[in-house]
Amino acid sequence: MATSISASTLKVTIEENITLNKTQQGGTNTMSIKSITDIYKRIIPVPNSEITLYDTHASNVGGSTFDVDNVKYARITNKDNTNYVDLIIKNGENDEYGIRVEAGASHIFFDHTLVMEANSSAITVNAGAAATADLTVADGDEAASGQFTEGEYIKFIATSGTVGIFILADSAETGAVSSGTVLTSTSDLGTTTPSASLLSAGTCVAVTMNLNTCTQALLLNELRDTMGASTSPLLNKISGAAGTVPSSNGNQSLTFTQAIFGSAGNTVTTTDISQLTAADFTGGVDGAVDDLQNISSISAISKLSDVDVEVFVAGV
Repeated sequence: MATSISASTLKVTIEENITLNKTQQGGTNTMSIKSITDIYKRIIPVPNSEITLYDTHASNVGGSTFDVDNVKYARITNKDNTNYVDLIIKNGENDEYGIRVEAGASHIFFDHTLVMEANSSAITVNAGAAATADLTVADGDEAASGQFTEGEYIKFIATSGTVGIFILADSAETGAVSSGTVLTSTSDLGTTTPSASLLSAGTCVAVTMNLNTCTQALLLNELRDTMGASTSPLLNKISGAAGTVPSSNGNQSLTFTQAIFGSAGNTVTTTDISQLTAADFTGGVDGAVDDLQNISSISAISKLSDVDVEVFVAGV
């Protein structure tokens, strides 16, 4: 049986409204969370003994048990007008921390992927790392005529998602565009024009060399320089190692580095240049607090008298 319920977008607005010295000092922040299909809302009386408001499980999901990966937003509001309520947040290793929610106040979670972990000493913070990729030619001093073909390309994707496609053009042919030219469907690569499929996949830029005489090492150097040109879509996004790749016998390599840290920089590199081995970017690490854990349950307790709390959970 097919569901009649379609996914929707949850909009969360947080607003501060205060005037001091005749000036509005507050602000409004709105977040939209797409593809929400699961809503759980309940008002729960919390006694002076600990009760579970809801929990998470990797596979046994139902009722007030959620898949932790699917929880995108949760709010717990103390509906009492006098008394506080204490929340106990537990992770998968049974570590706990507590937070007091005063009368009328709310505590909000965006995602349940990471949660604070208390530590008796300093928290270890991973600063993150930028992804790198080595491009290697088979023989740096090889200069055989016809080893490269105009229209061949290499495609990079930056951490930010920006795509740059660098296409070979032949300066030995009259009218060929210069290196760094942003290409269009009519751009002259020497005897051909750029592939329509490449032009539709990202910003394309010419890497122009004399394809009858250039060495394989020159390909790496020219590619690095073109990526650093003012016309390059990857300027200040991906850069090649400084220095000149020597036109020497055997394998020669150049390391390219993402400018922005993070795992999003572990992108795929694509090329059809047979003399070039283009590794994917690897080693990008997100900056974060080490050893963070998923929320496994949230409980509550009222030390003074029964307190009503409103629980709202939204997931995909």
